[in-house]
Amino acid sequence: MSGPSRGKGSPPTGPGNTSETSFHYSSLSPGWTRLLRLLPHKGSHAPVECQIFDYPLQELGDGSHLYEALSYVWGDPGYRRSILINNHEVLITDNLHTALVHLRNRFLDRVLWMDAVCINQQDLSEKVEQVQLMAEIYSKASRVIVWLGDAQDNGDQALEEIRLAAAGALTEPALSKSAEQAILALLQRPWFERIWVLQEVAAARNILVRCGCTEIDGYTFSAGLMSKEFERLEGNLLAIQDLVHTVLDLMSRAGFRSRRMSRSTGRSSLRIRPLPELIQMFHARKATMRHDKVFALLGMSTDDPAVAGLSLSYEMPWHTLTKQLVLFLFGSEMLVKTWPEREMALIKSKGCVLGMITSVTTRDLLNKQDIVLTLADGPSVSRPQSQWCLPGSAKSVQTGDLLYVLCGSSTPIIVRPCKDFFSVILN
Repeated sequence: MSGPSRGKGSPPTGPGNTSETSFHYSSLSPGWTRLLRLLPHKGSHAPVECQIFDYPLQELGDGSHLYEALSYVWGDPGYRRSILINNHEVLITDNLHTALVHLRNRFLDRVLWMDAVCINQQDLSEKVEQVQLMAEIYSKASRVIVWLGDAQDNGDQALEEIRLAAAGALTEPALSKSAEQAILALLQRPWFERIWVLQEVAAARNILVRCGCTEIDGYTFSAGLMSKEFERLEGNLLAIQDLVHTVLDLMSRAGFRSRRMSRSTGRSSLRIRPLPELIQMFHARKATMRHDKVFALLGMSTDDPAVAGLSLSYEMPWHTLTKQLVLFLFGSEMLVKTWPEREMALIKSKGCVLGMITSVTTRDLLNKQDIVLTLADGPSVSRPQSQWCLPGSAKSVQTGDLLYVLCGSSTPIIVRPCKDFFSVILN
């Protein structure tokens, strides 16, 4: 059995302390991961005790495995709580500690996977290897537990109202003001903004959503929020509508997914969409490390990073990864300038305008858009038009946007004129 070994002393917990207890993980064999055994206790305030062990993920088939994977946000890294792993004290974030307390059974062991503990976060090479297995880790879990946090702001009441809506059992014709506020507060929690949750729920075959002590099935959660009882909330959700409905759509499909994974060059993928489409749709989501805004999407991509010219390394400077990504998205016949601390790139290239967007209609909750493109060819009074349906995107297309093709690229993009440059809207 592998696990952490104690270093020289454990730093105190509390606000402002970001240090970790010093410990060492054993090396993992290819295709292996680690699992955490959460030990039972009858007392809710008792110390959290666990055991960690290596697990041969890829040697045991494609069926459901007897562990649960946790989907959560780390929370404030400046406030730590201690747990015991193999009788050694280890510091974790307060949100993860709260989750473990709520998930702990009074009598039975619970076997879990969570990135903060099951991956050696100090070993960047191991981190890259494990990141490439995460789609498979969540796919093979018997259940993915979505931990939304404790029951503050009546989050538990919100889950119960969502369950009743899914069952068509709401006793009132309309939500009460307090219930509406509780649901809106729940949907604005950080979990819905995080980019990693997309892969975690996209891979899941069985989802449990939990807030405090209240829990409901993932399909029930999505069905309730998509029901007619919640239509009046849409106006209050405009700022987060894309974040919420994308996750709900993925949750609703969990029970219909195959457990077979696509594997190549040491990575697992759900093969949902090409990487350019995923980046276009989800680049506005949040990640602690900028690299994860790319790496988190690779497990859903049909593209092989090696073929795409992308290096999976947390040690690579961000601006270098950005340049690699731009060259993959738009072709190599251009000049690209990037910056260490900015999520943008300056592209210099020749190209031509193919047409202009003259009509845009958004037609569903996932922000799919029907557009009319007026082509640049022909006399101005009788230019041909073409109708397209575009997938939901982090940036919506507007009338006046241009269809543009870069020199050396076979795929046109949609750009928006901005004084002396074009802003890329859809690639």
